[in-house]
Amino acid sequence: MVLGEEIVTGRGSSTTVADHIDGAKDDSSTTVEAEEISESTITDHGDDEDQKKLSVLIVDDSSLIRLLHMTMVTRAGMEAQLAEDGKKAVDLHRSRASFDLILMDMEMPVMNGVEATRELRAMGVETMIVGVTSNSEGPERQAFVEAGLNDCYTKPLNDDKVAALVQAIKETNIQKTI
Repeated sequence: MVLGEEIVTGRGSSTTVADHIDGAKDDSSTTVEAEEISESTITDHGDDEDQKKLSVLIVDDSSLIRLLHMTMVTRAGMEAQLAEDGKKAVDLHRSRASFDLILMDMEMPVMNGVEATRELRAMGVETMIVGVTSNSEGPERQAFVEAGLNDCYTKPLNDDKVAALVQAIKETNIQKTI
């Protein structure tokens, strides 16, 4: 079976992100409008409903990357909220939204990831911020780190990196309760 999400990226064009499940007989897909993705909150109902789900803010100007990363984090049992630029991420925090992790692109219109990270840290946001960018080395990365970034990965993420981030957040949360 193939589980797929199709992003409509413009008039007449689309991209499909698919998950293959071995042994299943059914094929299904869901079409999601790009505008719908940018404002959506997705929750994956994992095995342990009693445990508080970790929440992730995915900030990227690419609707395809937002959907791809959303698919990975929800598959890992986390809730995902999406923002298409750094200003929207900052505005969400000003409105008292709270997250366990922020995945932040570096290069975005309106407010880039470095500016958004700097602003979030100035607001006192202590949430783990992980840069997810196509340029994870050099002076650009250094500026991102100096703004208050916790870590930086080359995009797109993969399931192993997401699992490592989940583990790091859980360990940090345990340390906070001790």
